[in-house]
This record gives sequence, structure tokens and C-alpha cells, in this order.
Amino acid sequence: MKKQYKDLLKLTWPIFIENIMFMLLAFIDTWMLSNYSDSAASAVGATTQVIWMFTLVFTIISGSSAVLTAQSLGKKERTLTSKIAAVSMLLSLIIGIVSSIILIQFREPILNGIGVTKELFTYSNDYLLYVGGAIFLQALLSNVSSIIRSHGYTKITMKVTLFMNTINAILDAVFIFGFFGFPILGVKGVAIATSFSRLIGLVILCIFFFRTIERINIFKLISPIPFDIIKDMILLGVPSALEKINYNAAQLFMTAIILNNIGENAFTTKTYVMTLVRFFFAISLAIGQANQIMISRYKGEKNYELADKNFSFSLKTALIATLSLSVLGSLFGKQLITIFTDNQYIITLGATILILDIIVEIGRTFNVVVIDALRGTGDTIFPVIIGILSLWLISTGLAYFLGVTCNFGLIGIWIAFGIDECLRGILMYFRWKSGKWKNKSLSSM
Repeated sequence: MKKQYKDLLKLTWPIFIENIMFMLLAFIDTWMLSNYSDSAASAVGATTQVIWMFTLVFTIISGSSAVLTAQSLGKKERTLTSKIAAVSMLLSLIIGIVSSIILIQFREPILNGIGVTKELFTYSNDYLLYVGGAIFLQALLSNVSSIIRSHGYTKITMKVTLFMNTINAILDAVFIFGFFGFPILGVKGVAIATSFSRLIGLVILCIFFFRTIERINIFKLISPIPFDIIKDMILLGVPSALEKINYNAAQLFMTAIILNNIGENAFTTKTYVMTLVRFFFAISLAIGQANQIMISRYKGEKNYELADKNFSFSLKTALIATLSLSVLGSLFGKQLITIFTDNQYIITLGATILILDIIVEIGRTFNVVVIDALRGTGDTIFPVIIGILSLWLISTGLAYFLGVTCNFGLIGIWIAFGIDECLRGILMYFRWKSGKWKNKSLSSM
């Protein structure tokens, strides 16, 4: 195997395990809460979508700093790399604190806005207070992790994520089931466990970062303010964040549609299915992130031929892996849904959705890998435009028509999801093959 393919796989497997660990964080929370109450699990599922909306805002900085760091390393400009780190960490902290304040002060109207029912409201309110209030930790954690990965240290972020999950799982059990004499806190306990584990992870990564990669005095490089770096972060980060925020906004809209028109059982099914399918496309996420790091470096070196070869290998590998996992998941659909609930309606519906989800994951794989590749080169506007049009016309518009108007329920909604993902995936693929990404440039490079 050629060296660049070995390098890709070397970067991919720790990122894959790290992604699995993050997904296990949500899985463990959902599974433990499902043993506590289906309503509690459903409430956290709805509230997590709000949390993710704010978390995706942080990709304005973390995503752009990852690309800028990799490109500057490719150009071998070390001082520029340090400036990027200093600017991104400071901006992440500011955005994180503002996000925490918003989620604390406006949590009730936010939950009302997405259609959370009275039965779920108390659970959702507690989760949003404790996790949302500490979301600035996630802002810094995402940014520091992305910079460390761009330097090639993917194993350290993997190990820290594993440690965070261990702490979270232990505290979940303690607070949900009242082990060791602790009070049973339910959703509130899960929220506290999540935020505390993030704090521990952030501290460990910062210690590694300032001992191994940079020194604490890098913040001196911010004076005078490097406006060219901030400009590039905005040009790279805002479109990328908008693409992801747009996707999650559409999902939030679908949450309101399902809760208000189809029912809580359907939404609970969606929550459990989405918890499972995250494991199906985890390998695609890892390959996409590793591919982005390598393509960013190749772009910095202006080695377009290697970038294209790396892209093709990444996409083929991701498709084979994701399709295999999706088919396997569909074959054991009922058994997998039974992990969360004994409600036969949810089990039967969830198993059907897992079969339909095979098509969704094929399209999603194209989107994940190709969009990450385009982002690595600085080509970020096209995915946003296509995303806005497709998500609102098909993913939500067609989903409402099939799910509510035609009364196909969650099955109709999933069919629309599949059409949306595949259409966007095809368009993203042809965008890469057009080669327009080769002409993208950044002012700080």
C-alpha cells in the first residue's frame, strides 16, 4: 500500500475510536435513562438536538483552525501555526461563554419553541441547564482536540475521550441508580456527569497541548491582532458551521413535526434509531476527518494529484465500511431496538426504519467524506447552498408531505431523508471532480 494510504489509515483509526467513544457517551446516557424512564430518554434526545445546534457553532473556530493548522504545517510556517492556535483558543472561549449564558437564560422559550411536551419539559429543562450552562467546556474541548489532531496526535485525543467516557459512565450509574448511597438524580445526574467528564478531558488535553505542541506564551502572538487569520477563520468556519447548523435546524424542525403530528412513540423511535445509526457512519466520520487533515496538507504543498488520489481511496473505503455496518444493523434491527425498550410498537417501527436507513447512510457517506475534503481545500460555499436548498425542500418539505400529509408517519419521513442525503451526496461528488477546489486560496497562507 502506498505511503499516503498508510498515513490516512494511521490517522483514521484513532479518530474512529474517538468518534465511537463520543457516540457511546450519548448511547450510555440514552440506555441508562431508558431504564429509568422512556420519557426521560426522549426528553434528553430532544434537548440534545438543541445542544448540538450550539456545539456546531463552535465549528466556526475549531473546524477552520484544523484546516488552517494543517495547511500551515504543509507550508512549514511554524510561527503562523502558533498564531492560529492562540487566536482559535481565545475565540472559542468567548463564543463558548456567550453560548452558555444564552442556554441558561433562554432555555424555557427554546424548549417551547421545539415543541417539547409538558410531560418531557422538566427533564429537558434540567438537562439544558446543566449541560448547556457548561457548554463553554465543549467549545474549548472541540478546538483543542482539532488542533492536536491536525498536528498528527490522534492517539492522545482518542485516549482522553476513552477516559472521559469511563468517568461519564460511572457517574451516570451513580446518579441514575443511586449507587454508593448517592441520591437518585435521573436526568439531572446524567447532565452533571456529562459536564464533569468534559471538564476532566479539557484539562488533560490542555496539559498535553502546552507541554508537547505549544507553549503558554503563544498568546503573545495575538498582539498585534492577526486580522488575516481571523478573516480566514470566518471565511472557512462560517460556511462550514452554517452547513451543519442548517442540517440540525432541519432536524429540530422535524422534531417539532413528529412530536406534534405523529406522536411521542414515533419520536422515541427516532431517538433510539439515531443513537444506533451513529455507530454505522462513525467510520465515515473518521475517514472524512483524517482525509481532511491530509488534503489540507497537500493543498498547502500544492500537491493536487495526491489530494485527489487520497480522496478517491477515502470515499471507497468509507462506503464499503458504512454499507457493511448498515446492512448488518438492519438484519438485527429488532434485537438492537430491544436494548432500549420493550415497547413492541417502537421495536417493530425501529426495525423497519433501520432497513430504510441503509439508503440514508450511503448518501450520508458521500456527504461526510466529500464535504470534509472540500472544506480541507477551502471550498465551503457550495455545500452550504446545496444543503439549504435540499434540506428544506426535500428533507423537511418532502418529509412533511410523506409523513404527515400522506400519513406514512416516520417511514415516510425516513424515505425523504434518504432522497435528500443521496441527492446532496451526488452533487458534492461532482463538485470535487470539477476541480474548482484547486483555485481556492486563503489570505493568511
